[in-house]
Amino acid sequence: MPMRRFSRYALAALVALVVPACQQEPPGVQQQASVPLLTGRILPEDRAVAAALADIANGATVALIDAVTGQTVATTVSSPSGAFSLYTTVAFNPVEGRPYYVEASKGLAMGGDPNRAGASVARMRTLLFYQGGNWLSLASPVPGASITIGWATTTLSVISSLRNLSPAAQLALAGRIAGSNFNATGTVIDPVEFQKVYALVDAALRADQDPLEVIFYDPTAATLAARYGQGAGPLVIHDTLSPQTATRGGTVTVTGQNLPAPRPDTRVWVGDMPVAGWSVNANRSELRLTLGSSAYGGILKITQGSSTWYGPYVPVKGTVGTLAGNGNAVYLDGRGTLAGIPDPIGLAADSFGTLYVASGQGYRIRKLTTSGLMTSFVGTGGAGTTDGPAGVATVNAPHGLAFDAANNLYVCDYAKDLMRRVTPSGMTSTIAGTTSGYANGPAATSQLFRPTGVAADASGNVYVAEQGNHVIRKITPNGQVLTYAGVGLTFGSADGPVASATFNNPASVALDTAGNLYVADEGNNRIRKIDALGSTVTTLNATPLAGTPFGLTLDSAGNVYVACRDVNVIQKVTPGGTVSTLAGSGVPGTQDGALSTAQFSWPHFLVFVGDNLYVTDRRTHRIRVITP
Repeated sequence: MPMRRFSRYALAALVALVVPACQQEPPGVQQQASVPLLTGRILPEDRAVAAALADIANGATVALIDAVTGQTVATTVSSPSGAFSLYTTVAFNPVEGRPYYVEASKGLAMGGDPNRAGASVARMRTLLFYQGGNWLSLASPVPGASITIGWATTTLSVISSLRNLSPAAQLALAGRIAGSNFNATGTVIDPVEFQKVYALVDAALRADQDPLEVIFYDPTAATLAARYGQGAGPLVIHDTLSPQTATRGGTVTVTGQNLPAPRPDTRVWVGDMPVAGWSVNANRSELRLTLGSSAYGGILKITQGSSTWYGPYVPVKGTVGTLAGNGNAVYLDGRGTLAGIPDPIGLAADSFGTLYVASGQGYRIRKLTTSGLMTSFVGTGGAGTTDGPAGVATVNAPHGLAFDAANNLYVCDYAKDLMRRVTPSGMTSTIAGTTSGYANGPAATSQLFRPTGVAADASGNVYVAEQGNHVIRKITPNGQVLTYAGVGLTFGSADGPVASATFNNPASVALDTAGNLYVADEGNNRIRKIDALGSTVTTLNATPLAGTPFGLTLDSAGNVYVACRDVNVIQKVTPGGTVSTLAGSGVPGTQDGALSTAQFSWPHFLVFVGDNLYVTDRRTHRIRVITP
């Protein structure tokens, strides 16, 4: 297919830049300094099918752009012969190793004058790096060698931007282009992807489309695609943050594609709080947020006109935010406050950091990413005990959840007095319990009563806090059920040997790295500890908790975090037994904000993923995030 001309054909040009050579060609119209920063010439790709040199090259814009800040360092318009010289008009000291773009662009006719206001523009690029006083580019094997911009360099520039490559990964691309060929050795780019995107660039230019606009990252297929004839690719916000935890008054960068250019009607929010300031880089691939002094964690939201886009949860140090749920007791897949999770109770995280939530009266297990995206996992909404695949299995008032090392999920089926196991694919089976009661022995004949909390150790043993029988049960890998601690059917508060120690409505259990088992002993308002040998029960908290403990979890330092549901606070108990309040004012409600002023309403279970503590807030139908 022949190339179209630039006003009537596409951008059929390669830009040859010799740096820092001083050619004896007329410079462009911009002559602010005596020594050019960059010089070069625009040449047609194929004079047999391309327009005349003057048609293509004359009046094309060439610019040097800082890829990190988005600042245009220098710009010019090419001469009738295609030559240009770029001069910097501001003090400019290139940063070693930082990526820069050299971009050639020209208006497309598309039925009118290509130089009219608002005309479409086709762009081609190469990446540049400054090293030892010379420039290095994608087609330059050594600093100071000839620099070329064309289809192949544009392809690498597109991939680099949309894949959000690090500066080091971009630098590894230097010198990898020779003509239309790409040497992928030592780079992070798959040569198959290069060929695919090269074809997209070629097709875009042949169709009078700007490749930097129409090519986009498709998150559903995790690949690059194009939208020819449909305008720019969609706005997409990636689930990546830098730094991963923000601070009040600090900055955080979110990546994506086609992020919004500033307009009077554009607003950016984190949670329900507008950000103090924001900017987008030249590539529209990075959104830099400046948070206010009263900011708190929340889902990123961008509004522009009647359009709204949602991004990842942004944790803010020293605050509480809402990850998912909107207060309505309805089931909705989606992100942040668009998601619905009625009656959230149990909470656990798999080895990949994905959260799973037990919806008690909703009879389901929901799946939730730490960026705030909620989807269905197991349960049909029926109050049954059917085993089978995810679309068939039922769970009845699920409470505590826990994962083993193989990412099998254990579920306390509270209302039916059963323990269930769900594989990563969603296949559900019953591993203990038959009818309500208290009986040890093989799983097929065992009896449980109100299993509430669960933990699993590295050997495949499962520990269950059983409120109805006031004991801690153990299920071995071969399916035997036995009493691990407590006197069955007897409640009390006695420490001592496990066979004679007593509990009162134990609600949850958690293991530390040494194998000690901690118990939230709700009826006794205590945190109990069973040593790793399974021989002795002691009381951990030296001073009383603020309220009755329900869910508990541990951090890497051995501190225990407790959801005191009746007083709506999260408390911390050190290994030495000192009790303090981590988050919550004690006033029931939904207010996000600083740790001491945030409100909870019947918090139940909690779990750490990284530095963030996730909490099921049962009466508000929300999942909250505490960032200490």
